[in-house]
Parts: sequence; structure tokens; C-alpha cells
Amino acid sequence: MSVEHKELVQSGRIDQALMNEVDVVVSGFSGVSDNAIGEMIGATHPARCTCS
Repeated sequence: MSVEHKELVQSGRIDQALMNEVDVVVSGFSGVSDNAIGEMIGATHPARCTCS
């Protein structure tokens, strides 16, 4: 866990910590699970949802 990630979680910004992790996964595996990730984002953070 990075220092930034730990600080986000400790300050209650779990949503941002999660989105940072999602960004890392998407950047490394783009296209593999975009729909599932999009659905998860839509359920947890509708403003960032890119799913249809």
C-alpha cells in the first residue's frame, strides 16, 4: 500500500483510494474487464461511470 493510498483511507477518502486502484488496473489491463469495472464504478461512484 502506498503512502498516498494509506493517507486516503485513514482520512476517510476510501472512494478516492478505490478509484486510484481502479485506474492502475485499467491502465495495465485495458479492455480485459472494462465492462465489469464500469459496472462497479457506476454502483459505487456514478459520476465517474463510463458504462452504458
